[in-house]
Amino acid sequence: ELAAELLLTQDPAKAERLARELCDLNRERQSVEQDIFRCAIEQMDTLAPTERNALVLSSEEWHQGVVGIVASRLVEQFHCPSVVLTTTEEKPGIYTGSARSVPGFHLYEGLSTCAEHLLQFGGHEMAAGLSVAAEKLDDFKKAFAEVTAAYEAEIAENILWLDDVIT
Repeated sequence: ELAAELLLTQDPAKAERLARELCDLNRERQSVEQDIFRCAIEQMDTLAPTERNALVLSSEEWHQGVVGIVASRLVEQFHCPSVVLTTTEEKPGIYTGSARSVPGFHLYEGLSTCAEHLLQFGGHEMAAGLSVAAEKLDDFKKAFAEVTAAYEAEIAENILWLDDVIT
């Protein structure tokens, strides 16, 4: 609403106030995202190296609005499919979140293989949303790790995408 109001206002003073407010909100979001990313790395560090071919990280404390961004950052840094989950007060006992993938692993198909452990999921090759009951979380982690292990060679291949060649 603030962004739309900023774009529609004819009042320069109001536009400046709204722009500052949006910048403040963005800085706050970035801080929350950095805190969650730091916690996710700490959680990942507790995993054995053999459990890092795919990440399924969760906390009841994380903000639902940034888990997709955190999943993307994990993929960028560790080059493996990553799922980041959290709960909400509205749905205690149910983890919801986002997943991101890497070239070589079709995320939606991988989640389909784990569907018996999920309440719902949807997405495509590189990104998805999902929810899982707390009591099924460990089963999902194991199933997702098994499914991604089958694609380990394809996932491990580093791909360099070039849009164009310039001289």
